[in-house]
Amino acid sequence: MGSSSGSHRKRQGRCREEQGLLWGGFSLSAGILTYFSLPEEPSAPVLFCALFVLASWAIWRYRTRGLNLAVLLGLWFCTGFAAGSFRTAYVAAPRLEAARTLDVHGVVTEREQSSSGPRLIVDVLEAGSRGRMAPPGRQERGNVIPARIRLSIPDASTVRAGDHVRLKARLFPPSSPIRPGGYDFSFSAYFSGIGATGFTYGKPEVIGEPPSIGLRRTLEELRQALAARIRQSLSPGDPAELAVALLVGERAGLSDKAEESLRAAGLAHVLAISGLHMGLFAGGAYAAVLLILAMIEPLALRFPLHKIAAGVALLAASFYLLLSGASVSTQRAFIMISLVFLGILTSRRGLTLHSVALAGIALLLVRPEQLFHPGFQMSFASVICLVAVYSQWTDSRLRKLAGGERAEMRNLPLRLVLTPLFWLFGVLATTAIAGLATGIIGAHHFGRIASYGMIGNLLGMPLVSLIIMPMGVLALALMPLGLSALPLFAMEKGLSMLLAVASFTQSLEDGRGSVVPPGASATLFLTSGLFWLLLARGRWRWISPGLIAVGLAFLVIERPADVQIADSGATVAARDREGSLRISSARASFAGEMWLQAEGVSPDLLKSRKMAADQAACDETGCVYRAYPPGNAEDRRNWAGLGLALFGLGSAAEQGAVDKLELEQVVIGKNSETESREERVRALLVALPRTVEALELDCRLADVVVTDLDVPADCAASFVIGGKDRKDLGALSFWLETPFLGKTEALSGADGGERDRIEDGLEGDGLTGVLQGDASENSGGSKAPQRTVISAWRGAKTRPPRPWHQ
Repeated sequence: MGSSSGSHRKRQGRCREEQGLLWGGFSLSAGILTYFSLPEEPSAPVLFCALFVLASWAIWRYRTRGLNLAVLLGLWFCTGFAAGSFRTAYVAAPRLEAARTLDVHGVVTEREQSSSGPRLIVDVLEAGSRGRMAPPGRQERGNVIPARIRLSIPDASTVRAGDHVRLKARLFPPSSPIRPGGYDFSFSAYFSGIGATGFTYGKPEVIGEPPSIGLRRTLEELRQALAARIRQSLSPGDPAELAVALLVGERAGLSDKAEESLRAAGLAHVLAISGLHMGLFAGGAYAAVLLILAMIEPLALRFPLHKIAAGVALLAASFYLLLSGASVSTQRAFIMISLVFLGILTSRRGLTLHSVALAGIALLLVRPEQLFHPGFQMSFASVICLVAVYSQWTDSRLRKLAGGERAEMRNLPLRLVLTPLFWLFGVLATTAIAGLATGIIGAHHFGRIASYGMIGNLLGMPLVSLIIMPMGVLALALMPLGLSALPLFAMEKGLSMLLAVASFTQSLEDGRGSVVPPGASATLFLTSGLFWLLLARGRWRWISPGLIAVGLAFLVIERPADVQIADSGATVAARDREGSLRISSARASFAGEMWLQAEGVSPDLLKSRKMAADQAACDETGCVYRAYPPGNAEDRRNWAGLGLALFGLGSAAEQGAVDKLELEQVVIGKNSETESREERVRALLVALPRTVEALELDCRLADVVVTDLDVPADCAASFVIGGKDRKDLGALSFWLETPFLGKTEALSGADGGERDRIEDGLEGDGLTGVLQGDASENSGGSKAPQRTVISAWRGAKTRPPRPWHQ
């Protein structure tokens, strides 16, 4: 009993030692999340004074009483908060405020290939128009000159990284989110230093090459030369382009069909050069060097060969980092693999929760914004879960059985039978754990799940691990000797089989991979519950079901918006009378695709989701749209609608009817408990006027008015957003419902204030709610149309705006 108790305490001590830094990393992440979630920027002087006081108190407590867990986690939290604030202030750079056409002199720092063509990242030296040039940060004709820009260029352009160029470009400010809570390019651009995006008129003119970019140019030329060599050695097609993507990180040549097949099969992670590729590349170098040195007897007897091989593998990993373009995912993988080989050099375990936490903390302290990057989240979520399960497995009886430590496992035939079964179990467990950890996050960001991802990974990953990447590493090693043809041929065959596996798995899915993306709250609680389940010990583990239950509750409560309005123009999405979301334009657009993704609908169906003629009417003066609540009468009273009120996203409310319009009354549901009956619902009229005359008419007849024009104070519409507020709030989302009969409630918006009217200049800040409309109960019985009302709404940007939205 004593021995068992001592062993249990030893395992608990080792668990605390390994997990201590990991929980510090979680607390650091919580501080970063809190900072970036604030509605407005905190005061820097107040923040750093508070941190100084807190640090002084922590030092005093450490010297007098020591630091307990709560204090340590609090310090990590404050460190994360401060890191976010410092990083935001450090990367601040000039940004374009309005669309402009400018002449630009600058240096190309990066050339990248996108699905739409080549793009350049240019550091601006000076820019202007009509011969008046100014350096970055200066005002030129009322607009600030940005310091760095991203430009689309013609396919025929031969500009490379390091070139000094002169060009003429149409520039635009970085775009804000397409919908509240959606992908925010403006956020990414801010922390990349990009102050404008656009396109060039014609090909940029190369006027020189600054000597300070020589290394960058050399690496870029090496990557292009390797890509060309690989393409020359293989037959044209997706296998060759996939080989280029895996070895040098260039994915532009891969067809959309092949990329979609890999994504549907759950194999899209193969495309991103990450831990798998880095591990196989550096691990292959380690094994090769160790094998060669072991064959030389004097060296094998005198020197620690495994440490020499680890040093060479570190150099190989560094080379692969530079060769593949040093993307964010590759940087993460490099840190992880470096810790493994440093563990060999220092005679310590390399891959532990402690080292995983160390890598994550290092990345977040340098770039806190990476916390919101899908690649960062999915990478560390899968690694944490895998290492946690593996650590528990090594201490279990199952591990002892697999290692042959029990007497019955000393039987060789039995081991020959069970070893493959344990290997198969390991593959299935790895796929399931990594798939669960990344599936929740992937669904949140991309609105997709790989329904048959386990089958795709079970069939495809052995090809990647045993054929594709080993042959790729061998091809790179033999390429200087001119002997790469054979390993590249083997790699091509493996890639062809991988694409066949992806196509087969996609056929099983049959288009069922699109899902309604879980909201941020649901994703946070579900992943937290998973981490807690795998990391906590003893009775503390019972907290996990509670976290998961809260996440599932949010999953049920949250639902997509019923009306989406882009941050500019008249592009709108609204539900039709059947409750299906329809787009105002069938032309391919990023906004339309993102709105359908939020609905759980494949973007491929964009053309079939165009609004009917009776739902939208547009002319040169503006547009008017009819919007309906989702589902039928029973669905509109489900947990989703109630949850909006319970969790502060709004409550049911009534608004005045638009009696001057003859609105269509439509059947949207039936009562299953009694005889079939018609339930008539009045559409919500959403107007986007462009002229003053149209604005006057819409103020009298429409329910919702959204316009760039200044709106008069006597506008009678129930909900108005106009003038400066339209620009400040960005894209808009509305949730609709028909109020419960016999109830009248005040309308509460998503941000906690009254949300019926927003007008420029009211009460000084231009953002004030004033309840309008008829609050009387519906007394018309079943024959009267039920009014459609706004239960909640959100803007994509906060007021006042954070730095990345200014």
